[in-house]
Amino acid sequence: MKSQLLAAPLLAALSAVASADLPIGSATLTATTRRIGANHLHASIEGARGPAFFVVASRDEDFNQFRVLGRAALDQHGDGTYAIEIPNERTLPKNFRIHLRGAYFTRAGLQLSAPSTLLLNPTPVERLDFTWGLDGERIAPGMSLSQQWVRRGIEIEVDSFSRSAPSMAIALDSHSSRAAEQDLVTPGAGRGNRRALHNLLVVADDAKDRDHDLHVDKPAASPAGGLVTFSFASPTVLDGLTLVNVDAPGSRLRCYTEDRLVGELPIPMGGTGSVQTIRLPFEAVTRLEVSLASDAAIAELTYLPCPEVIEFDRTMTGIPLDLSHGEVLRDQLAGKHAVSFSAHTNNPANEGLAVIVPRSPVPTHSEEGDRRFEHNVLVISEYGGVRGTRDFVRKPQPEPLGGYIQIDFETNVRWGSAQVSDVNRGEDSFFVAEDIRGNELGIFGCRSVLT
Repeated sequence: MKSQLLAAPLLAALSAVASADLPIGSATLTATTRRIGANHLHASIEGARGPAFFVVASRDEDFNQFRVLGRAALDQHGDGTYAIEIPNERTLPKNFRIHLRGAYFTRAGLQLSAPSTLLLNPTPVERLDFTWGLDGERIAPGMSLSQQWVRRGIEIEVDSFSRSAPSMAIALDSHSSRAAEQDLVTPGAGRGNRRALHNLLVVADDAKDRDHDLHVDKPAASPAGGLVTFSFASPTVLDGLTLVNVDAPGSRLRCYTEDRLVGELPIPMGGTGSVQTIRLPFEAVTRLEVSLASDAAIAELTYLPCPEVIEFDRTMTGIPLDLSHGEVLRDQLAGKHAVSFSAHTNNPANEGLAVIVPRSPVPTHSEEGDRRFEHNVLVISEYGGVRGTRDFVRKPQPEPLGGYIQIDFETNVRWGSAQVSDVNRGEDSFFVAEDIRGNELGIFGCRSVLT
């Protein structure tokens, strides 16, 4: 169906509510994934009442600016579907998000469905759920959740808000929950609860294990909730957190880099039996704290490893590096980045040392035009080490005849980019990538950025 222009009164009504609190009707707008070979998605609205509904799209979650995509008819049950044409995803930026709402009229006036977010050209992310372990075996309901993902660099801890409940996280099967746990059944009747999420992480209500099988006999969520902490062995980019049954106020999440708070968000109430995914725009996170104020549950966490940035002033999390000017760099960064350095010079009279050299704090320009301040850089030293020690060079200066610096990684890495300062025009400077056996993987030249 092609997009149709709205009548002026309807467009005016939509504009009137765009900057105010948007009324949310009883309808739910759902978007399916794109079908193979097709260039469209289906937006469906369920539970609406009226002659028609309109699909409204916006780049911002508050819908301060929006575009009406088109109109579709509702059937006798109040349901309708609209086909949305989309461009080739590879032409869009990574993680391009569009927020959709269904707009329709009732006797009470204009109503809008809860928003549905469409993610295009997504970056592949890691997914942590609580149904399958790393060994491929299914996690049994009632099993304690803590150390199962240590090999992936994630540990889970819980602090219960109830004095009578244990401080432990357990798996609860949301697909076959008991009658007492109907608020945690998926799929269910709550808002957004339309797919089976299987095991959920809940703060345990008790730890009774009468048959001694190391599983809680009757898994249930503590009504008081608790603090669930995810600790990451290395800095991590958080993508999304899916929660079930957030039906009480006061739930929050906090993100830390080391001990520094980098982000805090309230968790909105979704209602009884609801399912919601909170997008987390935080990078270099080493700890995520999810404070649950009720018997809510965590269904899954999506994330991806943060790119390691090796420089010589600070770590990627902003902690200053204790590197002195003139210091010979070998394996000082092995503990932080699992990397070591060595130098080889073209001057036969020079032993070849990779040395930290200070630069005046003036901005340099990358190929993309970004300005940044560099203080310490790594060079091949013109002079040898101080007599009696090979750890420092008294007057660090670059070797005029050049050479090469070898960087060895302790683990397999995916190399993203590198920056070299003061590449003069006509110089033959480049990077050579090799595998563990010394096989050449590629040669990457350096463009002249500075002269």
